[in-house]
Amino acid sequence: MTTSIIDIFKAYKNSADGNYDTVATEYANLDIEWIKKVGNQTISADTSWGNATTDTRNLLVLVKGNLTVDSTKTLTANVRKRGMFIWVNGNCTINGAISMSARGASAAGQRLLLSNIGSDKEVPVAGGAGGAALGPLSEAGGYTGNAGTSGVATNAAGGGGSGGAGVDGYNCNSGAGTAGTSYSGGSAGGGVAENAATVNASAGTVNGGAGGAGNSNNVNCAAGGGAGNNGGAGSQGGIAGGNGTGGLLVLYITGTLTFGASGTLSSIGIAGGAATAGGSNWRAGGGGGSGAGHIDYFYKSVSGSATITLTGGAGGVGTAGVVAGNGGAGGAGSSRATALTLPNLFPGGAFLSNFI
Repeated sequence: MTTSIIDIFKAYKNSADGNYDTVATEYANLDIEWIKKVGNQTISADTSWGNATTDTRNLLVLVKGNLTVDSTKTLTANVRKRGMFIWVNGNCTINGAISMSARGASAAGQRLLLSNIGSDKEVPVAGGAGGAALGPLSEAGGYTGNAGTSGVATNAAGGGGSGGAGVDGYNCNSGAGTAGTSYSGGSAGGGVAENAATVNASAGTVNGGAGGAGNSNNVNCAAGGGAGNNGGAGSQGGIAGGNGTGGLLVLYITGTLTFGASGTLSSIGIAGGAATAGGSNWRAGGGGGSGAGHIDYFYKSVSGSATITLTGGAGGVGTAGVVAGNGGAGGAGSSRATALTLPNLFPGGAFLSNFI
């Protein structure tokens, strides 16, 4: 029989909070951060779950009771994690938001079997492709960076955008974006700007790593950095790319999932760095935006309409008196909703379950 993340929740339901290494699933061994919350949970203030260790662990939270997120409040992971997986052994009401925006991990992707009940549901190792670099640019002009590819076609995260360009020719190149992973939208490339010189910006780092640095060759030019973990540096007054990528969010609800009027699930990318140039030969290139993440949610029944926000980060805006180009936007993420009868991890009724 296959082993999915559902089986981890079943196996660890009575375990103490803490870290557990090399937890086997069908396609990947996971290092998990395990948290169990006993009794009904109401998120009445902005709340972050998990410890302060970034990138190395899958965050699994078991709620032994109902979960309610109040209007205008957000539940997220404390820092970047290899996904936040929440099991609600009861009903879940979302009037606010559950988010993995800017919480994508800088880590190699893994093939994840989320559910083995009925037809298997997986998240693939790789998401949408990153936007290709601009160049070599032999003609003077302002050029918008290439957008990252959406992850919708493969139920995955989006790719990072490439940097924009404001150039005088000279075969310059902006930085390329990178592909999304199971745990992160892609990081983005840096922008490029130049006057009478060959200048190249840096690509984003693979596996949800750092954004690419912008590059420009004099004070009359400016280049923004690409967004990522962390954002790439700007050049000659260009702004650094934003910190973060969209992450992985998975919900397992054994009862009814209710979305209020403002109920939202989100995992958005972050904007690239802007670039504003000044001087007699003004040229500028903005940095690319990072990719959005992926959301899966499983439920016995659903009430209300979900608002799912999975937009890639905007490209940084280039502003200059001569020529400028904006960075490419990050690719959109993807979501999947599955009606499923999940196992009741604590049978015996609501009263007894609080003491098991």
